Amino acid sequence: MRSPLLKFTRATALAGLLFATLTLGVTLVTPAVAQDDRDLFSAGSETPYLFVLFDTSGSMNWKPPCTDPDGCSYECPLDNALCAKICPRHTCTDDTTGVVTEKPVCSVGETEGWLCETGSCPNGDCYAPLQGDDPGSKFFQAKSAIYQVIQETLDEKIPLHLGFATFNQDDLRMRGSHWLYNLVPGQSLVKLDSGLDFPNPLIPQVFGRLWDCREGPDTGFESQEPATLGQSWQEVRLYRCPQLGQDGNQDSIDDFNMLYFVDPADGQNYRVEFEETGTDKPGDEILRTHLHVDRCDNDDCSDRTSIGSRNFNYNLISEFAAWDFQG
Repeated sequence: MRSPLLKFTRATALAGLLFATLTLGVTLVTPAVAQDDRDLFSAGSETPYLFVLFDTSGSMNWKPPCTDPDGCSYECPLDNALCAKICPRHTCTDDTTGVVTEKPVCSVGETEGWLCETGSCPNGDCYAPLQGDDPGSKFFQAKSAIYQVIQETLDEKIPLHLGFATFNQDDLRMRGSHWLYNLVPGQSLVKLDSGLDFPNPLIPQVFGRLWDCREGPDTGFESQEPATLGQSWQEVRLYRCPQLGQDGNQDSIDDFNMLYFVDPADGQNYRVEFEETGTDKPGDEILRTHLHVDRCDNDDCSDRTSIGSRNFNYNLISEFAAWDFQG
C-alpha cells in the first residue's frame, strides 16, 4: 500500500509551489475588483483563471524558516502518529519537574513527545528526513496548500480554468527509490569501548539506491574524517547515507558509502559496514540487515578489530524520492 506521505508527491516528486497568479478576463477586471484579490473567486460572468508556477529548485525539499525557540518542531502537531515516525528525537518530559530528556521509552509520570530538529537551524533550510515527501518540507506544504485552495473552490462549486507550469528540467530523472526506517526497539546494540551503544535508535536510517556519500563534505565517509557522535549534523549524516542498494543485495563499499565515526568519550575511531542478508530488500515493512562494527587500530583504519557483528531489524517509515545527497 502506498504511504500517505506520498499522497501529494508522486506525480512531480521534485517540485514545490513558488507562487500562484490569478487573472480574470479583461471584461471582468475593473479598478474596484483589481484592488481587492478576495473578489477574484467571486461569481461573475466569466470563469476565473488560476495559473500555478511550481518552483523546482532543490531547496524546496528542505523545511521553511522556523521561529520555534525549541527547534524546528512545527510539523509535529500535524499528527502525533506521523510525528512519531518522522521526528528522530524522541523526548520524555517529567510531569513534576518539567525536565526534558531524550530516550526511546518514557517512564510512568512522563509525557511523550518529539523534537524534529535542533535549534541549530532556526532560519530555515533545515533538512527534512523524507525530503520533498516530508510533511515539514516546503514542497509538501506548498502542494498541500494549493490542494486545499482548489478543493475549497470545488466545494463551493466555483468554476476555474487551471494552468500549471514548472521550470525547464529536461534532464531530470528519478533513478531509484529510497526508504526511511526506524530501528526496531528492544534489540541488543553493539557496545563501543566507552560503553556507548551503536547504532543510535533515535535516528532513522536510509536504505535504497547507493550513491557516493563523499559528494560534498567527506565527514563520516573517510577514515581520516570521521563523524563525531553527539554532534547532531555529523551523527545524523551517517544515517542519511543509503545502504543495501535498490534490491537489498549490495554491501557497503569502502571509499563510497562505508561509515566512519569517532566516539568523543575516548577518541576511538570506528568503521561501520552494512551487509545484505539475502532475504529482505528495501521497501519491505520489516527489513533485516547485518551490521558489522570494527574498531580502527591505525589512522587509515586499514588495521581493524571487530567489536560487534549482528543482524538488526528495521521498521519501515515511508518511501521517498531523495534529492539531497549532501544533507
